[in-house]
Amino acid sequence: MSRPLGVTLIAFVYGLVGMLLLLGFGAAWYLRVASDLVGLAGSFLFILAIIYLTLSYGLWSGKSWAFYAFMLVQGIDFLLAFSSKNLLGLAINGLLLWYFYSRRAWFGIA
Repeated sequence: MSRPLGVTLIAFVYGLVGMLLLLGFGAAWYLRVASDLVGLAGSFLFILAIIYLTLSYGLWSGKSWAFYAFMLVQGIDFLLAFSSKNLLGLAINGLLLWYFYSRRAWFGIA
């Protein structure tokens, strides 16, 4: 079974975001002499970068844990968009939840 196009695109975007977060971490590390808050922000960026890159790998390779993690993150984002009455966020997150649920067979989930 070949990887669905939407899963490929989301995995690529997550990988790109992870690389950009690593770039932000590098900038914060370089500027850490400015304040301790910048160093703390850099640490947060590093953790987020690792999460995004790990999720990107899992989505790209069809790991079931990546499916569940993605659905959890999108579900939380959907609820946050609902509570703030963000219609665009609701639509995007709802479509992503529906799309990934319909492609769960790629992740080995029946």
